[in-house]
Amino acid sequence: MKIQHLNKGQNVSIEHFKEQDIHITIDYRAKSSMALDTFVLLLKNDKINDGTYVKFFEPQGNTITMILNLKSIDMQCDKLPIVLIPKDGSSFEALESMEITLNNTIVYKVELEAIQKTKAIVLAEMYLRNNEWKYKILLDSYNNGAEVLVETFGFDFTKHKTITPLVQERNNSNKLLNGKNFIFALFTFILLYITSVSYSNFTKQDLTINVDVETTLKEVATPSYLGIKIADSLEEGHVENAIIYKNLADYLNTPIDSTTLAKLEQENGLIARGVRYAKDFRTGNPTTTAGLVGDLVADITYRDITNIYDEAKKAYQGESYDEFTLYTSMIGVALTFTTLVSAGGTALPKVSISILKSANKAGSLSKPFKKVIVSKLYKTVNFDSLDNLNSINDFKIFLEKIDAKPINELFANLNRLHDNSGSPGKTMTLLKYIDNEKDLDKMVKLSDKFQGNTVGVLKVLGKNAIYGSQKIINALNSLVEYIVLIFNGVLWVIYLAFGILFFITKSFTTASNRMLGVGRYILNYVKR
Repeated sequence: MKIQHLNKGQNVSIEHFKEQDIHITIDYRAKSSMALDTFVLLLKNDKINDGTYVKFFEPQGNTITMILNLKSIDMQCDKLPIVLIPKDGSSFEALESMEITLNNTIVYKVELEAIQKTKAIVLAEMYLRNNEWKYKILLDSYNNGAEVLVETFGFDFTKHKTITPLVQERNNSNKLLNGKNFIFALFTFILLYITSVSYSNFTKQDLTINVDVETTLKEVATPSYLGIKIADSLEEGHVENAIIYKNLADYLNTPIDSTTLAKLEQENGLIARGVRYAKDFRTGNPTTTAGLVGDLVADITYRDITNIYDEAKKAYQGESYDEFTLYTSMIGVALTFTTLVSAGGTALPKVSISILKSANKAGSLSKPFKKVIVSKLYKTVNFDSLDNLNSINDFKIFLEKIDAKPINELFANLNRLHDNSGSPGKTMTLLKYIDNEKDLDKMVKLSDKFQGNTVGVLKVLGKNAIYGSQKIINALNSLVEYIVLIFNGVLWVIYLAFGILFFITKSFTTASNRMLGVGRYILNYVKR
C-alpha cells in the first residue's frame, strides 16, 4: 500500500480501516528528557460527558502507541481528537522532531515552529461525517495548557487518566516480559536456533545420491570409444595411457579390435619398453612410471637433505621459499631415520611423501589440495626449535619430536590409495583430481572398487566419477542448500531489525507494527 504524507489541515478517509484496529504511533526526539501525557477524547457534539470517555496512553521511551477500534465506538461518539501535554507543564520547545503515523500508511511530520512555544496541542483527530470516518491533521495550539482544554471540552480530563472500554487498551502488550510477548520472542528465538542448527548440519551432510558408476562407465566406455583412446595414445607416444585404457577394457570385458591390440603389443614390447625405461629413469622426469621411479629413488636417498638445506637457507635469509618442499622434506628425513631404527617399518609412508613431492614437481597437485597438505604438515613440526640445532644429534632429537597426529588420517588415505592403484605413477595421476580431504576420501572409496583401473575410470568419466552422482543431483543439492541459507538469513535479518526497533522505540507493540508495516509495503510492491 502506498504511503501518503499529509499536511496541516489536510484530511483523508479512513473508512476502509473501520473493520480493523487502527494503530497510531507518535515518535518524537527532544534535546532533553521530555515526557508527554497523551489523551484520546471521545466527543459527542464536541463535548465530553465524563471521565469514561477519555483515554490516556503512557509513552514508552520516545514512542506513543495507540490502538483503537472505530467499529466499537461508532454509535457513541463522532470525534476523537488526540491531545498532547508535557508532563511538567513546560512547552514543546525542546522538541527536535515529531512524526505521527496511522497504520504505517498515513504519515505527518509535525511542523515544530508552530508548536514550540505552546503547552498543549491537539495534534490530529478522527471524526465521523456523513457516515464516513475521516482523519485530519489539526496541530491546534493552546498556550495555557490544560486549563484552556478544560474550557474547550467542558471537562478536566487531565485528572481522569482512566481506561475506557470503548477504546481497546493494549498498554500491557508494551511490556517486555508480558506473557504473550515473552512466548512470542521465545518461539522466534527457538525457530531461529533450530534453523541455524539445521543449516549447519545440512552443510555437513553428504547429500549426494549415489548411482552405479560401473553402469555409467559401461555406457560411455564402448568398444569404439576405448579403441579410439588407445589408438590416439599410441599416436601421441603415450604408451602408458594406452595400457590404462586396455586394462579398463579388460575389466569391463569390452572387446578391442585386433589391429589396435597388435600395435599396442608392438609399442609395449620388451626392447621398446627397456629403452624408454632406461631413458626416463636416468632423467628422473616424473611424468612416466619409469621416470617417477627414478625420481623416487633419488628423493629417498639424498634429495630430502638438499631440499631442506636449500629451502631453509632461503627462509633464514628472508627470501621466498617453497613451504611444501621444506615441510615434506623434513617429514621425509624424519621417516628415513625411523626406517633405519625400525628396519623398514615406515617405508610406505616415506614413499607417500616422495610421491607427493614428485606430484608437486610434475604439477599434478591442485592448489587447494596443496594448501591442505601444507597446513597439516606445518602442525607436525616445531619450526621455532630449528634455531637451537648445533649438531647431528640435536637434529635427530628434533626429528624424533615431530608430531605425526595431524597427518595420520591424510597419509593413511594416501597409503590406501597407493595400495589400491598399484603403482606410484597411478597414485600421482589420481592426485590431479583431488582438491580437498573429502575428495581424497571419495577417491579412496572409488579405488577400493576399481583398484588399478581407477585411473582409467577417471580418464573416461572425469572427476564426477569420485562423487558417483549425476551433475543435476549436485546442482539440486546446492539449490536446496542456498534456499535453506537464504531462509535462515531472512529470519536473522527480521529478528535483528525487530531488536533494533524495540531498542529505539522501547515498545514491543510499536516495533511489531513497524515490522508489519514494512512487510505490507513489500507485499504490495511485489503484487504491483
